[in-house]
Amino acid sequence: MAKIKKTYLDDGQLVMLAYIFVYIIIFFFLLSYLGYERAFLVLDVPVMKPAFADLHVIVAGYESTVNGVDPYLKNESDPWGRLYNYPRWWLGLGYLGLNHGNIFYLGFLIGVVYFISVFKLLKGLTAGEGLYCAFVIVSPSSILAVERGNIDIIIFSLLAFAVFLYSKEKSNTSIKVFILIVMTSFLKLYPVFAILVFLKENKDIFYKICGVMFILFLSYLILTWDDLEKIAANTPYGVIRMYGAAVLPLRVFSDFIGMDHNLRPYFHLFSLLIGNAALLLIVVFCFIKAKSSKYCLNLESFTERYLLIAFRLGFGIFLGTFVLGNNWDYRLIFLIFVIPQLLYWYSNCPEIKRVTFIALALIVILMQWNFFSNETFIRIMLLNEIASWILIGVLVYLFFLSLPEWAKNKLSML
Repeated sequence: MAKIKKTYLDDGQLVMLAYIFVYIIIFFFLLSYLGYERAFLVLDVPVMKPAFADLHVIVAGYESTVNGVDPYLKNESDPWGRLYNYPRWWLGLGYLGLNHGNIFYLGFLIGVVYFISVFKLLKGLTAGEGLYCAFVIVSPSSILAVERGNIDIIIFSLLAFAVFLYSKEKSNTSIKVFILIVMTSFLKLYPVFAILVFLKENKDIFYKICGVMFILFLSYLILTWDDLEKIAANTPYGVIRMYGAAVLPLRVFSDFIGMDHNLRPYFHLFSLLIGNAALLLIVVFCFIKAKSSKYCLNLESFTERYLLIAFRLGFGIFLGTFVLGNNWDYRLIFLIFVIPQLLYWYSNCPEIKRVTFIALALIVILMQWNFFSNETFIRIMLLNEIASWILIGVLVYLFFLSLPEWAKNKLSML
């Protein structure tokens, strides 16, 4: 990874901009000849028209609430009749004036903010590294998140801001970052796994932060449990364009046992249990492997200031969402957080160069895989799930290697 320059745009960012510009030209060319939906389908991004569909379900939820109807049970003004499946906080967008007529402007704005956040994360790159990152940020998974106006890109931007803030050596930054992570965890549960960024602190502070986070998050879960049950019931679980611990077992059940089997109602539960049991074995194996490693590396001393913070955040969210079982592929955008550190290790740590190369290759494969997602090749799609499992193992291994000394010493006693 090139040394970060004091310039507005480095070589890698210029390459990314050029790639995005070409992508936009191709899109508008397709749009003029094929129309909105078919243009996106050529780029293998399944669309829902009108655009920014996931913001429409929030507006519909607001309208249902104003009309005295529980949007978790009935949400008629959604263009596709979808039930509301977000925490009630998001209904506040309706009270702020968001409606079906002006959704486009908010969707466009959060898309722009998302790409600005990505560019600020992916800085200090060579031209080759920039080309790699371009394949990631302009991938079916990433563009799907933007096209849907999914709130994950809002969460992404807020957590990116937390990374930038935490990389500054100023007083009270840890408190501000903690507030940001708590806030995003209340907006969407999975950001709680970003707590791994606080490994930057010493042992006592880290334990205190985890304790406070546990109390706050548990209290939130208890207070909103009824809504969370409805959210879970209204959220579809599948295997197409999804990743997570439950996806591969569920795919095996559906393909080889059949969806007409009398145990079908239990497939998801079985898949979740089997998947997380396998994940636990992988974590234990990677821990033993890292513990017995002969590498005398203090990886933290080899990094630029913000890289390891971003890596821990991205890894925490990828691991945490993997545990949850089923996630739409657009949530793979959080892997962007781990890329700067992986590129740095690849260029500067020859002892783990092969491992980081595998991680980088798997990330771009997973985010581009939708180009091969035709149902005719459903068996080939098993390779996609296998790739995600290998990636989680590689990232767990690198996470253990990059722990601070106090955490390594603590784990060495196990």
